[in-house]
Amino acid sequence: MDLKLNIYSTEKKEGKRVIEKTYTTNTYSLLWGTVEDFLNILELNNAKSMSNEELINIAFNLVTNAKDQVNELLLDVFDGITEAELRMATFKDIVDVLIACFKYSIASIDILRNSKNV
Repeated sequence: MDLKLNIYSTEKKEGKRVIEKTYTTNTYSLLWGTVEDFLNILELNNAKSMSNEELINIAFNLVTNAKDQVNELLLDVFDGITEAELRMATFKDIVDVLIACFKYSIASIDILRNSKNV
């Protein structure tokens, strides 16, 4: 599964912002430190049973209350992206990326748990 984050220009066409650049990455290339950071945000024991709405609420709270941590994680996830470019991403796109990373992190822990039980 690929993650993508659009970076918009200040220019508008037909009332819509123009995508200047798109960063993509494969979630499987996330560094363990990044996965750890996401897991520290979630309560691991409850994470598997969280609904999309609960994950959206966590991502929303994280973006609004821990901007520096979110920026650091996004800078790690998207190779080559700059802080200036992050300022030109939409709130919704950032929340979508965080939710996808949460889900990937939870799945990674499940894989590790299952491999130990084999």
